[in-house]
Amino acid sequence: MGLKSLVPTEENIPEYPIRQVKTVHSSTLTEARLQTSPKVTLTPVDYNPYPDYSADEYQSIWHGQYHQCRVQNSSLSKPVQAYQGVPSGFPDALVGSHKAIGLDDSVCFERKARLSPYGYKDMTEISHITYDEIDLRSLNWKSLQDDCFTKNADRFLSSRSSASSEPIQDSQMKKTLFRTAVLIRVWDEYVWQPLDYIHLRSLITELSLNTGGEYKVHILVHVRNSTLPIWSEESAYEDVVKKHISKEFQGLVTLWDERSMKNWYPGLNGTHLGRDIHGAYRGIFMPVQWFAQMHPEYDYFWNWEQDVRYTGHFYHLLSQITEFARKQPRKGLWERNGRFYIPEAHGSWSNFSSLVDIQEKNTKSVWGPVVVEGVDTSKDQRPPFPKPEDDIGSTWGVGEEADLITLNPIFDPWNTTWILRDDYSGYGRERPDGAVLNKKWDGPPRRASIITLSRLSRKLLMTMHHENALHKHFLFAEMWPMTCALHHGMKAVFAPHPIYMDRRWPIKHLETVYNNGLNGASGGRKESIFGDREFNTQGSTWYFNAKFSNGLWRRWLGMKWQKQGGAEWEAEHGRMCLPGMLLHPVKELKG
Repeated sequence: MGLKSLVPTEENIPEYPIRQVKTVHSSTLTEARLQTSPKVTLTPVDYNPYPDYSADEYQSIWHGQYHQCRVQNSSLSKPVQAYQGVPSGFPDALVGSHKAIGLDDSVCFERKARLSPYGYKDMTEISHITYDEIDLRSLNWKSLQDDCFTKNADRFLSSRSSASSEPIQDSQMKKTLFRTAVLIRVWDEYVWQPLDYIHLRSLITELSLNTGGEYKVHILVHVRNSTLPIWSEESAYEDVVKKHISKEFQGLVTLWDERSMKNWYPGLNGTHLGRDIHGAYRGIFMPVQWFAQMHPEYDYFWNWEQDVRYTGHFYHLLSQITEFARKQPRKGLWERNGRFYIPEAHGSWSNFSSLVDIQEKNTKSVWGPVVVEGVDTSKDQRPPFPKPEDDIGSTWGVGEEADLITLNPIFDPWNTTWILRDDYSGYGRERPDGAVLNKKWDGPPRRASIITLSRLSRKLLMTMHHENALHKHFLFAEMWPMTCALHHGMKAVFAPHPIYMDRRWPIKHLETVYNNGLNGASGGRKESIFGDREFNTQGSTWYFNAKFSNGLWRRWLGMKWQKQGGAEWEAEHGRMCLPGMLLHPVKELKG
């Protein structure tokens, strides 16, 4: 999978799943693959996924003038580069796909061209970092982002109703942009590594500076010691920031602790598995809700986990995920959300959607707010059609921004063996702490999505805030946004990004294991993959317990993993080149 074997993506013959190639007899398929010679240049090209801000077409749609925010005389002024094509034989993603999301699969990225603008110097050891004309450590990333937004302020909403989640149009019928906060989640004693700094610089540059302020990156830091007087003494607050955060990023920090969340959300009761309800494990979205209250300038918020990496370009990833979610119709949406999309089994996204309709034809579709005792939905949006079948052209929701975007299926946890399925309170019929785990507790209708990395609208976060603060409703973090969206009829979308596997799963078996829930969904019954069967996800690139993600990231960085890769391998094959793929978790990289 090195640079020396690059071929055009459209000519690549994946090692797996096996393709039937008419021009090559199956008996000579392996030989043909070995004899493939590179038909692409081995020189990287500038990768620019941004719209042409100066084009007449762009300026005829969007209000205001775009102004560049480059940091001159630094490596940040150099664009990320990619290689055209993929290594010969590169496998397809078995779950999700580039095509479904609209991600670019015509290029691949290797570490040097991808990371060098942010301070990475390609060496066999990842700890070797150099700097160009300007030492990047001397920059103030808060000031850079703020100055960039100021230069571009007329492109954004100058006055906004806090309930609005859509760009509005000015008097000349041009659209104004909304702003998005990206919240990097860490705790105060997190041990930062050089590659963490490179990751953060790339996020800020690609999402904020290069877009003229469409995004702003913040660091939301959990202070574990709630006895520190950070709320009563400004010096104590500053001491925590200076002690634990590198100077270049200190201006991006917002601190929170469990004591502040208890004050913000009093009256929430109950422990689960010995964990406090206001802590970072169960109540991880409470500080996000609080942050949204403090920052009315943002319309959307990405909750970003620190142990996530992406081999491709961040702007391209988030813009395409957002666009995919925007295009999704409401009809059948919750049912599609509840399944893993496996292209080799399901065919095109359109075919997959039709299959879901067939599987769910005898069940009641989610359509607008869900009736739940104690939940007030009187002010929530109602569907424009009385029943789903009345929306003949599946028009409702198309072009509508999603209130929630997740990167794993939004499944029904009821009756699964997922250990946190009954972690809810305030709705009645709660499972007492310490009760038998395998007993069924009805509770409210709910949904869950594993891994909390997600995009949430201000409207959804304010609803979550009110449910916590006013109605004392609570669910575990990986159920909370999804369930609030379900109850209040909001648009929630699972974006099926490409997930790779470390082995050749038989496709039918893979589909059966991953979608082994009720009616072909991923959840809703005890045979679901969520819970006792989650060991099946360890060989993937995206799950909380994935092992392959860590190993693949190390290989991409030129390190050895399981006695494979490293300097000798790269001398023969070239540096590893990967298409854009999300990796989680990535941990314990020292140096």
